[in-house]
Amino acid sequence: MWRDDRIQAVIDTTTGFIAAKLAERLNRPLHEMERLFLASKTYALLCDPETGLYSDNVLETADLFLREAAPALYSQKELTAQPYFKYRSLTDPYTEDIFKKKELWYAAPSSFNDPFDCNLQLNCDGSSEEESERFFVNMAVNRWQELSEADRRSTLDDAIKRGTDIFSIMRKQIYDGSSVCSFSHLGDSIQMFSYYADGHTGICIEFSFSILDMPCEYTLAQQWFGRARIIPIDVICQKDFPELNFLKLFELNPQEMAKSLIGTKAENWEHEEEYRIFRDQMPAGAASFAPQILKRVILGAKTGDKEMNLVKGWLKEWPTPVILSKAEADTKAFKLNIRDVETVGRY
Repeated sequence: MWRDDRIQAVIDTTTGFIAAKLAERLNRPLHEMERLFLASKTYALLCDPETGLYSDNVLETADLFLREAAPALYSQKELTAQPYFKYRSLTDPYTEDIFKKKELWYAAPSSFNDPFDCNLQLNCDGSSEEESERFFVNMAVNRWQELSEADRRSTLDDAIKRGTDIFSIMRKQIYDGSSVCSFSHLGDSIQMFSYYADGHTGICIEFSFSILDMPCEYTLAQQWFGRARIIPIDVICQKDFPELNFLKLFELNPQEMAKSLIGTKAENWEHEEEYRIFRDQMPAGAASFAPQILKRVILGAKTGDKEMNLVKGWLKEWPTPVILSKAEADTKAFKLNIRDVETVGRY
C-alpha cells in the first residue's frame, strides 16, 4: 500500500505543478487549469501504472500534455508545418555537421555581418524624468526585493544617475547573451545561392516544421514552464529604426520586444525574406533537430556529380526520406527552376 500512496503523491504533485504553471502562463484560474489537465488523456496515462509515466520527470509529462492541448494553446497557423530554407557552402565544415550530427548552429548576434543587425542602441529619448524614474522604481521593486528599503533607494538613485550604463547592460543581456538561427522563406533565390552557397556551388536545405517541432533544443515544457524562451520571428525590413525607447519597449511582451530589436533590419535585406528563431538569454551553440523535419536538399546550379555524390553520402543513412533536387537556370527568364532528382534515406 505504501507504494500506491507514493505513486498517488507523485501524481498529485505533477498535477499541481502543471496546473499552477498553466494558470500563471495563461493568466487563468487555477481550478480551471486543474480541470483541463484532469480531463486529458495525459492524466489518464499518468494514473495508469502500466505506462510508468508517473516515474518520469514531471517535464516529460508536461510536454506530453502540452502537445495534447496544443490546439487550444496555439493558432492553426502555428501548428501547421511550413517550409524554411537554409543556404550553405559545401566547403564549410559546419555544413557536414547538419547531416552527420543532426545539428543547427545558433549564432551570437555579435557575429552578424550587418553593423545594424541586432546592434541597435537603446535610449529613453522622448520620455520625461518622471517617466524614467517611475520605470526605475518599478524595476527596483521587481528586481531588488531582497534589499532593505534604504538600500533599495540608494541603489535606485545610483541607477537613475547611471541610466545610460543600465541601458547598456540591458542591451548586452538582450543581444549578447542570446542566440539566433536564421532561415529564409525562399528556396530558389538567385541572390542567396550567390551569397551563402559559394556562388551556386553549394546547397539549399529545406526544413519543414511547426511550433511543436521547432529546432531549438528545448521541449515545449521547457519553453512553457522552464527558463527557455524561444521566439520565432518573421524579419521586418524597413528604412527607419524601430522603437528604441527602452521604457516603451519594456511595456511590451517579450515577443513584441524581440520582434522590434531582433527582427527588424534595413530594407536592403528585404529580398531574403528571413525567418529567425530567437533564443532569449541562451548563448550561441549547436541545437539538435528531429530528422523528419529535413525534407529536401537543393544543389546549386553550378554543382555537378562530385557535389551530388558528397551530399548523397551524408544522407545515405538518414532515417527518413529526403528529396535531392537540382537548381537549374531558366533559359527564358532570370529565375531558377528546381528539378527533383531522386529520394534518398530510409523510407
